[in-house]
Formats: sequence, structure tokens, C-alpha cells
Amino acid sequence: MVNKVLNITPCAWPYCKKEGRFSAPCDPRNLRKRIILCDEHIITYNKSWNGLDGFTAEEIFNMQENPAWDKPTWKLGEKQKLQEEIFNFTHGSDKSFKGYDFFSDDMPIDHVRKNLKMPKEVQEAMDILETYEPLEMVTVKKAYKKKVKENHPDRTKNKLQAEENLKQINLAYHKLKNYLKIKI
Repeated sequence: MVNKVLNITPCAWPYCKKEGRFSAPCDPRNLRKRIILCDEHIITYNKSWNGLDGFTAEEIFNMQENPAWDKPTWKLGEKQKLQEEIFNFTHGSDKSFKGYDFFSDDMPIDHVRKNLKMPKEVQEAMDILETYEPLEMVTVKKAYKKKVKENHPDRTKNKLQAEENLKQINLAYHKLKNYLKIKI
């Protein structure tokens, strides 16, 4: 019920004429069913609200048993892989068209660059990150993360060499990232 003259929703508390600004659930079994209360009455209502009111002990136990509440869940990283595959497929990088398996990250060893117009610094950056054409941000990021993990100073014995490699990897990543921004 909205006051059409003032265009406000009144508080649902009995005999209250203030503007209702806060939404609160009114049924523990249907949390989408809401009432609108003013600032004074929302405090009183929240103090007395019992979200488990009307549930049996068995129903409460079943809610605790399933912490995901029947929502779909994924193992860590699975959803991201699926999204990357969908992105690659919908944005024209379906590897099966180029002779690669769609779900495999394997590249042929004898891969030859076809784009001779590509700047030399970009080709060198691709060599450092071991990426191949078609050059896409998703593959560049994957290669960058892989190289950073391999050459992290905490994972190698020669820390000075690892730091130098890390600098080259970062520089190569930024060159490729900038090249892709300009290209698009």
C-alpha cells in the first residue's frame, strides 16, 4: 500500500504513520515475502525475529547438514576453466578449427608464426612467455602465470637469476598486453 499523494510506503506496524524505509522478512519459510517498517520499528522487529520459528528439529538438522542449500557448487578453479573455455569458444578461438583439441592446452612443437607484420619486440615477448598465435589475452595470462610460478625467487636456488627472469617475464607480459589493447 503506497500513499499516492506523498509517494511513500507507510510503516506496516499497527497505528504507525511514519514512512517505511526498511524491508524485513515476515515468514521464515518464505524469506522473499517482506514487510516494510520505519527505523524505529525495524529495530524492535529484528530483536524479536526468529528465523527458525515454526521449523521442527529435524528440518533444522537437515538445513545444517547441507551448507550449500542445494545451490550448484564447483571445485575451486573448475568454474573459471569452464568460463575460459566458453569465452574461447564464443570469441573464435575454438582450437578444433586449427587442428587442436578444444579441451587441451597442448600446442604443436613445430609451431611457426604466420604473422610477419608483428613487431619484433612482440615476437620476442611471445618467445619469453612461450605463447603462440592466435595471440589472445586468455592464453597470454595463462602463460604469464605459469612462467611466474616457475621462476619465482622462492622456488629456485639461484635467486638473482630468478629475479632477472621475473623482470623479463613481467616486461614481456606488459608488451603483449599493450599490443593486444592496440590490436583490438
